[in-house]
Amino acid sequence: WNSFDEYTPARIYDRPDGSGAIYSDMVRHVYTLPIAINAFYYFNKRNVKPYIGLGLGTSYSEQESFFNIYVVKESNWGFLVKPEIGLQLEINETFGLATYATYNYATNRSNSFNIDYFASFNIGAGLYWEW
Repeated sequence: WNSFDEYTPARIYDRPDGSGAIYSDMVRHVYTLPIAINAFYYFNKRNVKPYIGLGLGTSYSEQESFFNIYVVKESNWGFLVKPEIGLQLEINETFGLATYATYNYATNRSNSFNIDYFASFNIGAGLYWEW
């Protein structure tokens, strides 16, 4: 679950049909949930294991804009592509340390929010285990 927030200072927002306007600041929230099936290729099976991976799946997204007491909401689904590179350091046969970098690209669109796609670059570190 990813969360992205943006604050915009006060200005005039016109309705698309020209029937009205509002002067307000705006807070935008975008939440995404990427769901993927991942495949990995390990370059060797020694104690230090560099790898590459690819995830394919879907991404759910919710967008919200708050104008003072008013809110505009939208949600949608998109196609997800998620390439990854990483490194695993084996401590023993079933346990180790890992670090990775991944790029998420999702085709979620929203005309109301002027969004054509979602993309993010993520880095991480953690523990892993195998059985």
